[in-house]
Order: sequence, then C-alpha cells, then structure tokens
Amino acid sequence: MSFRNPLTYRFIFTVSQISQIQVKFVATEDRLLLRVSSSAQQEFRFWLTARLVKLLYPALYDALSKTPSAVTQQTPIGKKEVVAFEHHKAVSQADFTTGFKEIKQSFPLGDEAILVTKCQLRPQKDGNTVLALAPEEGQGIDINLSNELLHSFTKLLTDAANVAQWPLSTESIAEQSLSNDDNITLN
Repeated sequence: MSFRNPLTYRFIFTVSQISQIQVKFVATEDRLLLRVSSSAQQEFRFWLTARLVKLLYPALYDALSKTPSAVTQQTPIGKKEVVAFEHHKAVSQADFTTGFKEIKQSFPLGDEAILVTKCQLRPQKDGNTVLALAPEEGQGIDINLSNELLHSFTKLLTDAANVAQWPLSTESIAEQSLSNDDNITLN
C-alpha cells in the first residue's frame, strides 16, 4: 500500500462537488463502510478494513499537521497544539447531526461497496489534500478535500473505528495536545 506514487482515476471530485460523506461500522462485515455522494447525485461506496484504516490514520494526521500554521511551529508540542486547535475549530463548524440522506442516486462504480486495497493522500498546491481510493483492480476515485473537510473526514473515521473497537491510537487528535509525550513518529 503506497501513499506516495500518484494514482489516477476516472472519477475526480472537488470540494464543492461533495454532497455527503458517511463512515459507519458494519458489524456483519467487520469493516467500515465509506459512502461519498456528489452534488451530481452519484454515490460511491467503499469497504475499509481495519488494516487499511490503521495505515491511513497516521497519514491523515501527517496531512493535518502540514497546514501553514502548523508547519511554522518550532516544536512538536507547538505543532500538536495547532493541529488540535484547527481540528476542534473545523469539527465544531461541521454538521455531524444530519443523517446521510437516502436519495435516488446513480452508482458509477456499482451499487455494491468496493474493497479498498489502494489508498493515497496527496497534498495539493492550493492547500487541499486528495484522498485516492481504489480496489486491487478497476476504477476508484480521487476526492479533493479542503483542510476543514479533511478534519471532518478524520473525525468520521475515528468515530467509526471507535465503534468497531479498532484501536487507532490511545488518544484522539484533539487529546494529543494534552500529552507530554513528544515522541510521536509520523511517517
């Protein structure tokens, strides 16, 4: 699984094209179901395994720690504080109470969820991050996430992993700022 070499897909979404994102644990599959719907009434469904989520989580934190305000911090504690502040601000402004709207949508990749085996996070010059998801063979999507949406996606992923009882970390991103441990290694 690589987070570095670019993958290209047929379906590419900008921030303005994303209508809804849902991440939920499905116990019968022992996987997380990621649903992304677009303003063009297209829905994409992906299965995320515990292994993939555990590899993706540190990469998400790394992406969140590369904002201009976090990068300028001189110490790891300062960087963690800025990331925690930005995370709190972004998730407090997001709507996590409205349920995923079940509207008639088309399913360009099929109506069954696709098992993600390839995943990448790519920083963009505009400050956004592309989340690329694909199966072993076939088409996937590139989702262009703003910093705020990246924080919200990270919260959705963290909450769903907690429901699944998948240990990602002993602390959430917001709680990491309270830790005295400076030895957090992000690859």
